[in-house]
Amino acid sequence: MNWRVPFFAAYFVLNGHFVLADECRASLVTGIDVSASTGADGLRMQVEGINAALRSPAVLSAMQSQGCVRISVFLWSDGPSVVVLPWTDISSAADAENATAILSTAAAQYTSPLGVLTNVSGALESAEAMLGQIPPPGRQVVSRQGLALQHRVGPRLRG
Repeated sequence: MNWRVPFFAAYFVLNGHFVLADECRASLVTGIDVSASTGADGLRMQVEGINAALRSPAVLSAMQSQGCVRISVFLWSDGPSVVVLPWTDISSAADAENATAILSTAAAQYTSPLGVLTNVSGALESAEAMLGQIPPPGRQVVSRQGLALQHRVGPRLRG
């Protein structure tokens, strides 16, 4: 089982007290790292994890218990961010399936420039700008995805 499924389910269940601004009680913007350290396989794996979470009955039930959750996904590195899932309201399995189809198609068509670096502050600025595009619900959440396990500082240790 993908670790993101129980994480998202726990988030929506445990943070269930929202103040309504409209029918969507929460907005979730997720940024996916597409810097050179992640590669095409990293992008695919991150998108598959998000899609598995959105298709999960536990996550969907938690979102439905809140009425609706508005989500958006963008790709980030050290250049301009690319939105691959514009703001989408999810309140049903059909909404979730539509979002996964849009996300999968856009991510499959994305071509990362060679040698791009990682800029977390740029990703957070993009997320803030995206949250500013919509009326604020009771809760706004930023999720930054990344697989940069190979980032290290200093010389490589030898055993």
